[in-house]
Amino acid sequence: MALTCESAGQWHPRAAMGPHEDLAGGHPWPVRDELVRQVAARYGNTGLLIAETATAGLAHGRQLWFGNPRNIGIPLREVAEDLGVAIHLARA
Repeated sequence: MALTCESAGQWHPRAAMGPHEDLAGGHPWPVRDELVRQVAARYGNTGLLIAETATAGLAHGRQLWFGNPRNIGIPLREVAEDLGVAIHLARA
């Protein structure tokens, strides 16, 4: 079973916002941080960069966009594939 924002249990649409984007409501970072921790733990503590990037893909319509293929490492590709996050390459 793939980990999704919905299955994380505490997903909220504002989880991808920065703290400046929702000063009136609840602070979304703890929810996002919990999902990042779950992704990192599920994939053998991949590290924060891969876990945060994969989580961003979940939060943004299951899509990640990169400008250079060298920025897409094998671990990120594997995690994204398992989570159902599509990786796209922007071409100029």
